[in-house]
Amino acid sequence: MNWQPSPSDYASIPPPSKYGDTDFANDDFAALWGPSGRNDLQTIKELGCNTIKMYNTGHPAPNGHWMRNHKGFFNRARELGLSVILPISNYFVGEAHKNRTSPPSNPLDIKAMVFDMVAEVYADGNPGSAIMWAIGNEYDLIPDGAYGFFEASDIATVASYVIDAESRLQITPDKALAFTSPVSAATVPLNKSIPCFPPFNSLGGGCAINAIIQEFTKRGIEPQRFIAGVNIYEVRQQLVNYFEAFPRVLPNVPMFHGELGWSAADGGDGKQAENIASQFSTTVDLARKDSYFFGACCFEFSDELWKGPPNTNETKYGIYTFAGQSKQTASQGNHSPVWGAQYPVDDLAPRPAVSAFRNAVQSSPIGTDGKVVTIESVHFGGTFMRLDGRGVSAMSNSGGGKVDCHKGAQGWEQFLLREIDSGIITLQSKFFPGVYLRMDGSSVKTSSGSGAGVVNAQFGAGDYEKFRLKPMQQGEYAIESVRFPGVVIRMDGTGVVPGDAGGGTVNCQLGAGAWEVFKLNYI
Repeated sequence: MNWQPSPSDYASIPPPSKYGDTDFANDDFAALWGPSGRNDLQTIKELGCNTIKMYNTGHPAPNGHWMRNHKGFFNRARELGLSVILPISNYFVGEAHKNRTSPPSNPLDIKAMVFDMVAEVYADGNPGSAIMWAIGNEYDLIPDGAYGFFEASDIATVASYVIDAESRLQITPDKALAFTSPVSAATVPLNKSIPCFPPFNSLGGGCAINAIIQEFTKRGIEPQRFIAGVNIYEVRQQLVNYFEAFPRVLPNVPMFHGELGWSAADGGDGKQAENIASQFSTTVDLARKDSYFFGACCFEFSDELWKGPPNTNETKYGIYTFAGQSKQTASQGNHSPVWGAQYPVDDLAPRPAVSAFRNAVQSSPIGTDGKVVTIESVHFGGTFMRLDGRGVSAMSNSGGGKVDCHKGAQGWEQFLLREIDSGIITLQSKFFPGVYLRMDGSSVKTSSGSGAGVVNAQFGAGDYEKFRLKPMQQGEYAIESVRFPGVVIRMDGTGVVPGDAGGGTVNCQLGAGAWEVFKLNYI
C-alpha cells in the first residue's frame, strides 16, 4: 500500500510550513498512523497488505533540519507484520545531481544525510521492518531543467552512499536491503538522459530500468540487489501481457509494481472499485513463489488534495477519502522547527474500492498453483461453460453476472481451477480476475427435468463458490456443490450455435445425469 497521508489542510503547493518535508512516517504524526490515533497502519494490515511504501522520509534527528524520528513508525510496522519500503526521495537524488553537475557554493552533504538514514534503520544492528530502499520515483518523467531532475547515474550514486554507510556500520551482506527506483510505464522517457533503443523501447519503463542497471553495473553494485519497480495503471489482460513481456526484454530482473490503482475521478467510485478488484486479483495471482514478479502496491491509501483542483484525477486516487470536517487535531513534537504545530487527524471514509481491494487480496490464494481449464459439456460436445463477470466488483448475497453456454472456448470460457482444501476446489474466471463460479442450490430438493437453483458469479470465494469434482467415466466429472451436497451443475446447450454471444442454460440438478457431466480441458 502506498501511504502518503497528506492532511486536509495540505491542499495546495507549497505545503504549509508545518509540514516541511512532507514526511509523515515519524513520531510527530503518530496520531495518523499509531494505535492512539487514526491507526492507519492497523487499517492497512487488516486490508490484507503485507508491505507499506512511502514517498518521503526526511533526514532524521538529531542532524536533520526537521528533527524527525522514524523509529516508532518502523517498530509499529514490525509489530503488525508489515514490511516497509524506505524512500530516499527525489529531493535527495536531485541534490546529488546538482552536486555532480553544477555544485552550489554551499552544497548539501547528501552522503552524510544518507548515512544518517541508514544508521537510523540499523539502530539495533538489524533492518527490522525495512526490506528495500526506493531511490527516487519516476525519474523518467522529469524533463531536463525541471525541478528535481536527476539521471540514472545519480540513482547509482545514492545507492553507493547506502553501501558505504553499510560498510561503516559493519552491516553484514545478509542484512543489506534491496534497491529499487520505480519508473513509469512510458515507453518514451521525458528524461532525455535515458538511452532508448531496442528491445527496451518495446516495454513500458524498459529504457529507464535498463539505464539504472547499466549504471549499477558500472559502480560494481551487485545485480541481485536491484528490483525493478514499474508504476502502471492497466487492468486485466493488459497486466498479464506486461507480466509476460517483461522477462523477454529484461531477463533475470525481478520486478514489482510500485503503483497500481485507479482514480475515482475517472468513471466514478464504482469504476474505481471494479478496476482495483481486477488489478489486484490479477497481480496477486501472478505473484507466485516461483515468479520473478513480487506483487504490487496499491496507489493509494487516501486522497491528496494538493495535487490539483478539487475532484480532478490526481486528487481522487485514494481508496479512502475525507469524511468531512476533522473531529480532532494533534500536535507535533515540542522541538525545532515545528514547536508543537497542530494538524488535523481527518476522519476518512472508505470508497467502494476498499472492499474491492480487500476481497481481491484476501480471496486470492497466494502461493497456490492453479490450472487453467475449460469446462465442456459431454452431452453437448463443443459447448463450454461461459462466465460473464461484467459489473461483479464486490460481494453480493445473490451473486451477479451471468453463466451460460458458448460454442468454442476463448477468454470467457477459461477458469482458474484451484484446490483450496483436500478435494475442494474453486473456479475463478481467467478473464474476470477475482470473480468466481457460484452455485445457490437452496431450492433444489428433487431431480427436475429443467433443473433449478442458480449458477452465476461472485466476487471472492465463500461457501457457495466451493465445489468437488465427482469422477464419472474416465476424464469426465460432475461438479458438486460443497454447500449443497448432492447438488451438481447442469448445462442445457440446446440451440447454442457457433457465433452466438452466449445462450442455453446453466443451473443446478439433484444428482448427475447426462447433462451434468463435463470434461475439464487443461490449457
